[in-house]
Amino acid sequence: IQKAAASGTILSGSSFMIVLPVRAGDPSSILPYGVPTPDHPSGHPGIDFFLSDGNPVLASASGRVSSVASSPIAENPDQKSIGIDHQFNYVTYYTGSLQNIQVSVGQQVLQGTQIAEVKKSSHTSFHWGIRQQKTMKDLCPYDFVSPAEKAVLEQLNAKAVFHSKAQYPLVCNECNPPGGCK
Repeated sequence: IQKAAASGTILSGSSFMIVLPVRAGDPSSILPYGVPTPDHPSGHPGIDFFLSDGNPVLASASGRVSSVASSPIAENPDQKSIGIDHQFNYVTYYTGSLQNIQVSVGQQVLQGTQIAEVKKSSHTSFHWGIRQQKTMKDLCPYDFVSPAEKAVLEQLNAKAVFHSKAQYPLVCNECNPPGGCK
């Protein structure tokens, strides 16, 4: 099983587990955690899923919606973001080309609930991340999913094409500096 040594761990005594925010057959590939990009030179702080227009985005775990916002950037002026607070001070976030957002701030959601759809754009994808609120550290979502879902992520990573894949071959790659994907 692929994992970088310090990509993030479950808190001692915690049984916090999440599920993939997509249906297993929907994504065509991913951009994995820890890969440096122009927007994230110290390492990509999550996993990007590349999907088709209209594919559902699902809540990774039950919790309370803490944010729903437009977060435009030059490459994607329609970018939106959803944050969901969970037990053990974790938050999952979903950012990208989202449409038909089906949640609002304060709403309780169950794991697997559809929260939005992917919108066709120059970036028909969305970013999925998990952060530990107490430390404000971004962690690799791979470390929190079941073995079966790790296998799905590994298959998607095998299809991934990006400039530094030989240097960053894992679903969870070490950030540079270690412990600091931003």
